[in-house]
Amino acid sequence: MATGTARVGSITIGGGAPLALIAGPCVIESREAALRHAERLRDMAAAEGLPLIYKSSFDKANRTALASFRGVGMEDGLRVLADVRRETGLPVLTDVHEREQIAPVAAVVDVLQTPAFLCRQTDFIVAVAGAGRPVNLKKGQFLSPWEMQRVVEKARSTGNADLLVTERGFAFGYNNLVSDMRALPVLAESGCPVVFDATHSPAPGAPRPAATVRWWRRWPARRSPREPTRSFSRCTRIPSARCPTARPASGWTTCPDSCASSGRSRACCVPRGDGELRAAAARPSRAGGGARRDRGGG
Repeated sequence: MATGTARVGSITIGGGAPLALIAGPCVIESREAALRHAERLRDMAAAEGLPLIYKSSFDKANRTALASFRGVGMEDGLRVLADVRRETGLPVLTDVHEREQIAPVAAVVDVLQTPAFLCRQTDFIVAVAGAGRPVNLKKGQFLSPWEMQRVVEKARSTGNADLLVTERGFAFGYNNLVSDMRALPVLAESGCPVVFDATHSPAPGAPRPAATVRWWRRWPARRSPREPTRSFSRCTRIPSARCPTARPASGWTTCPDSCASSGRSRACCVPRGDGELRAAAARPSRAGGGARRDRGGG
């Protein structure tokens, strides 16, 4: 799908122009490391015929842990980015997290980037787009691709036509990001060139705390694809005297396997939903001795 174009220095992105690459270390660690990375990336991109925009952050303000390394700070970081720009000839991109950062950063870099978590902050988006630089709008992990149209409208209201839209993954459950390729043509309908953040968009879940893992393991896994799982609610009835050997198992009350040997029906355990089919597995019925599966109601 054809999109509009955005100009970043001498590079044209979108509208049928050659594929461009945005690459660099996530965060600035030092001037020496930044220059070494930029020179290496420049040589690699030139060998493949790819236009390159160097990206690195002076401050990662949205780190999960308080003690995580965030970067060298805005003042030192902008000096490093200015040196990279001057010594390598590459256009540079970095992100801003606060309105107070916009003007000094725009005076140094070629592209401003808005963090995914801030894509719904109207005043912030408008202020960044109004700084007179191309802007890379990152889609939030919580946002559908068609909702980015509203974010683009906010940025375009400033008269800025050099806008990029980035797909950086969607939160598919807790701590799990997936890349939904169907989002790319939807984002292209905004008229902006689409950037695919291949390094961040597919991310496996982070390890859960031990207490959470213990709680999670209380729920039984499905034995067979034929066993649907609608709910994990508890049984609606306590096993009666017909099941005298009933005991707690795996955190809930079920009829033990000894019921099968006694020929009793599993009707003394009435599951509330199919998620508890393990507690009501097929047992011989009192009437005909055949197998049955009590799907219960509740």
